[in-house]
Amino acid sequence: MEFIKKSLSIIKIIALSLLFTILIHFVSLGAFAERLFPTFPEGTTANIIKLAYTIIAFIIMFWLLKRWNRSVNDTYMDHSMFSKKIWGYGIGGYVIIFVLSLVFLYVKQHIAGGAQESSRVIQDRFFFEEGMFAAGITGLNTLIFSPILEEMTFRLGFLGQLVEEDIPQWIAILGTSVVFAWFHGDIISQSFITGIGLSILTLKSKSIYPAMIAHVLINTSVLVIRWYQYQ
Repeated sequence: MEFIKKSLSIIKIIALSLLFTILIHFVSLGAFAERLFPTFPEGTTANIIKLAYTIIAFIIMFWLLKRWNRSVNDTYMDHSMFSKKIWGYGIGGYVIIFVLSLVFLYVKQHIAGGAQESSRVIQDRFFFEEGMFAAGITGLNTLIFSPILEEMTFRLGFLGQLVEEDIPQWIAILGTSVVFAWFHGDIISQSFITGIGLSILTLKSKSIYPAMIAHVLINTSVLVIRWYQYQ
């Protein structure tokens, strides 16, 4: 009976993680409108609606994720985000993860061919062609909202709750990282390496905040590279 109960709990964790993974796609009204309302109007009013929707959707999603993860909140959110230790973990983790991701991209590029691999990955993630206001919404979502919600889903929810169920840490890390990479469109990618790094960072620091900081810095670095490529 205990085995069945534990199995059902794990299935529930995985199912809810996948559900929130899908819901995160709809935080940005730009993506939401393109998929469901192809004739959604463009212009200043439409962009203001997109911005308002993005902020409201983020607040709702954050609240839902915090409630879902309430069993592990005391473990991974019981720290001050402004402590030197948290920021030390976050910045240090960012440097290591970002360097490893670049090394992975370099190796993958030379093994698989395709000299534009790293450039293509970066270019697919940002859409400056949309115009400054729309790009600003995309940037806000990409740099702040998405990293926070993704960490609340993958590291706090998926990883944290699996570890709480006494799943071996290496299985929880790999499982979380596979889904994280799938969410970003390619399992065998730098996102898989990033997912592993952020998962280890969360378990090592016993806090979700370093992973959030590192994730924001990683996305910011990619944005800077993308901007530089446009010059």
